[in-house]
Amino acid sequence: MSIEPLTKVDEKYIVETLKNLIKTKPVNPPGQEEEAALVIKEELEKLGAKTTLDYVKPKRPNITGTFEGEERKGKVLLFNGHTDVVPPGPNWTIDPFAGIVKNSRVYGRGAVDMLGGLAAMLGAIKAVVDSGYEFKGKLLYTAVIAEETGGDGAIKLVKDGIKADYAFVSEPSDLEVVIAERGLIWFKIKCIGKAAHASMPHLGINAIEILAKALLAIKDIRYDYEPHELLGYHTFNIGLIKGGVKTNVVAPDCEATIDIRTIPTLSFETIEERIRETLNIFEKNYGVKFEVQVIEKAEPFEVSKDSEIVKLTCEAFKEALNMEPKFGGMPGATDGRFFIKVGIPTIILGPEPHFNAHKADEYVEIESLVKLAKIYTQIILKTLIKQ
Repeated sequence: MSIEPLTKVDEKYIVETLKNLIKTKPVNPPGQEEEAALVIKEELEKLGAKTTLDYVKPKRPNITGTFEGEERKGKVLLFNGHTDVVPPGPNWTIDPFAGIVKNSRVYGRGAVDMLGGLAAMLGAIKAVVDSGYEFKGKLLYTAVIAEETGGDGAIKLVKDGIKADYAFVSEPSDLEVVIAERGLIWFKIKCIGKAAHASMPHLGINAIEILAKALLAIKDIRYDYEPHELLGYHTFNIGLIKGGVKTNVVAPDCEATIDIRTIPTLSFETIEERIRETLNIFEKNYGVKFEVQVIEKAEPFEVSKDSEIVKLTCEAFKEALNMEPKFGGMPGATDGRFFIKVGIPTIILGPEPHFNAHKADEYVEIESLVKLAKIYTQIILKTLIKQ
């Protein structure tokens, strides 16, 4: 197999594309991904793709680029990423949307999560195209909206029936081959107590106090499972809490939302059952009532190390970088879960550093983008190129 395309990976192209994407300010919320999608559309068309803009919401399109040679039979390879970025927030020391390059890094909101991955995937496609290779099978490059707020863009792809033999999502992974991902389950829990004058609290039941105690008891629940090799243990977070009427009134109600991240060996059913058991005890002991609602679910997933997609990725990684890959686990949820759910084997593989996502002065290491592009170049060569 020729290694010429690896020498065609163009660092300058990847960096400039990333800078251009950052400058579009594709912040979500409110959801302003259109300009970023148009930048990607232009690049895809320069590379010879047939493109489609699908407006999932007003002014918020998914962009799909299709590369397909005359030989239609073969594998279908799906490259995926999201165009939306979280709001910049406070404490930046630089302009979050200037796309500044310094210290071998590109700085800006979305640099690592995950506009950098989108740029590296484009860089890989460009390297193959510039080397004059003819595609067999089909390559689908998809950049979707709204990953940061639930995944509406990827959900639309799946609803429309997207099919592929392998999918790759370029979320930041420090170049680790991520084959497992935590799931999540969110609960809204409302505690109903009894109002009274604050000078006579014994006449009421303070819902804030009882819910606070109940939440800590839920946090301390011990589940019977073995930790996952790559994902470790489950996690628990109290995200929102609100309640009460006035400072001088015993709070008659209070509600909170909690986020529990799960692993494949801990089921949603077990978690919900144990939470309800805990709250039943508080109802009996304190005379309150609880209302419990599951408001979000995302199943965990794991891809076997013996699967075709993992073997392919590891071989491509070694051929591209002359080193052994490391396996990783994704602590948060990605759009990869939607592809897994419809039977598309999926791997998460993206740049570094992952810990920098959503922070002030977000950046991505340029060297990692180049390495990532080389890996994806080799994945294309091994699956879609007529030798």
